[in-house]
Amino acid sequence: MQRETWRRAVASTDASLHWVMITCSDADEHRRRLEDRERGLRFINEPTWDDVRDSAEKYAPSTHPVLHGNSVGRSADDVAREIRDSLS
Repeated sequence: MQRETWRRAVASTDASLHWVMITCSDADEHRRRLEDRERGLRFINEPTWDDVRDSAEKYAPSTHPVLHGNSVGRSADDVAREIRDSLS
């Protein structure tokens, strides 16, 4: 459903759509990051570790090309730079 929303949004513009999946392949690190973050979103509950695992189990692979990035041992800026460079 979310993917289709993005496809429709892009279809109404002259923008390009690129699918990017950023993962944290170290489960312990992923859980630590999740449990330590505080985004300060008033109306959105933070996901629990169980929520993340459930979501991963239900994830349907994309039928379009996907750029993959792994965030283990890297800063958000480094991951963003890699993605930007790959799309250039």
